Amino acid sequence: MSSEQPYKPVLIVDTKGMLCQLPVFKTKQAMSKINKNEVIEVLATDPVAENDITSWVRRNGHHLLEMQKVGDVLRFLIKKA
Repeated sequence: MSSEQPYKPVLIVDTKGMLCQLPVFKTKQAMSKINKNEVIEVLATDPVAENDITSWVRRNGHHLLEMQKVGDVLRFLIKKA
């Protein structure tokens, strides 16, 4: 991971330890609090979060800027459309 991020999240959503549907629910809540074109960072450890969050982002027209897996933590950068 570089020390310089091209996208600066305005909000970090830590869902580590939460299981199915909670990471998506918390992501949805966070997106409702930010403005168009702002970015959130979502952290998750639920293995199905990769599919659930990427599907939710696509269905809702937002932009998945980046997804990384470091150890058991998934990290998503999502830009609000």
